[in-house]
Amino acid sequence: MSDMLYNTSEAQPNIREIRARIAMFGDAANLPQFQWGELAFPNSSASFISESYIADFGNGRGEFDAVVVMGNDPRRLRQLMRLYRPLLRSRPKIAVLQVSNPRDRAMLLNSGYDDVFEPKMPVPEAQARTIALVRRYAATLTGDVPEVPEDVLKSVITEDAIDTISRRQIGLLGLLLKKSPNPVAFDQLCSCSSKRKRISAATLRVAISNLRSMLKDDVEITYHYPSSYALSRVEDFGSKGHA
Repeated sequence: MSDMLYNTSEAQPNIREIRARIAMFGDAANLPQFQWGELAFPNSSASFISESYIADFGNGRGEFDAVVVMGNDPRRLRQLMRLYRPLLRSRPKIAVLQVSNPRDRAMLLNSGYDDVFEPKMPVPEAQARTIALVRRYAATLTGDVPEVPEDVLKSVITEDAIDTISRRQIGLLGLLLKKSPNPVAFDQLCSCSSKRKRISAATLRVAISNLRSMLKDDVEITYHYPSSYALSRVEDFGSKGHA
């Protein structure tokens, strides 16, 4: 996300800065919500879901700030959220139905969506609610940079690295140490290293690579599929190897 979305000042983010990943059941011609969605989410990319294709919510196609799922069958929207809810826990999730009733909305909200929109909703209202959701998630995710006592720091990184390690790297290392040897999700790592903004997955990979070069020989940071890292002592696993 942009720095503005994670700024703690009173400034409101612009809807054009919020990158939405839209997943659609059907095609644009059969989904009246699509044209409305293009207006409500001007900075968006869309993918169409079929019986043989499931939406990809990984970061391989670029970073995104909010998820929008469109369709006419609320049960299919619920099934998609059941599949992807763990991966999307740190982002706003919005369902868009052509027509909904209280029962459908309750079902979707209970399945993990943060809000349910309809195309009859005025675009400015949809945008305001989206901005509010993004700000709420940003406030939840962005916390203080973890502190690492100097003696603990010296136990895992080389002496030469003590004077060169950055505040961001200390934050990442602090969370990895706190959870060690269990893995830590990318989303948590991306959110812990700064008080003011969330770093991107690409920045995280670079930071982890640099951290690995600072570690002592008996410490390693390993990649855990599909999206997490873990810090451990080599003897915990018997060998050293980076994924």
